[in-house]
Amino acid sequence: MTRKTLSVLRAEHGVLLSIARLLEAEALRTERGAAPNLDLVSAMVEYLRDYPFKFHHPKEERLLFPALAKHGEGAEAIARLEHEHAEEEALIHTLDVSTSALDGATAANAAFVEAAKRYARFLEGHVHAEERHVFPLAERTLTDDDWAKMDEAFGDHGDPVLKGEDERFRALRLHIEAIGLPPFGL
Repeated sequence: MTRKTLSVLRAEHGVLLSIARLLEAEALRTERGAAPNLDLVSAMVEYLRDYPFKFHHPKEERLLFPALAKHGEGAEAIARLEHEHAEEEALIHTLDVSTSALDGATAANAAFVEAAKRYARFLEGHVHAEERHVFPLAERTLTDDDWAKMDEAFGDHGDPVLKGEDERFRALRLHIEAIGLPPFGL
């Protein structure tokens, strides 16, 4: 059975991974001497600064992880993932600072390139850990009542890129769709 909670988290992961891949592509273009698409990079960083920490991580940390802990499952994995959420915040801060400094100067561009590549590598591993280890554990462990409570709570807010209703992120969504990245493409 497909659980709404996990479907929502997987879709959000798809957006996050698409953004990380776009950031990495912009970093590679910049590294090769092209001017970064500042509007696109700014939209990606704005999204990363706001959405994961206000909505995505709280869904995991306030709902999914405690439900697992209630059943005595996943303590080590949960602790590691919560630590990674804090690490992700630091990586995004570094990315934000480096993006703000982009001005065509080699040193500023190099800082952006490194920050974007680090974030992309980090996120791939983080999402892999959640989807390959924690989500299957949740599917095996949680009760129908646990899922019902989470499913209800997850209906309250949605990803602005997925929903496509937030003007700030409309161009970003169109860019992701145009190049065929998940969750909108291949």
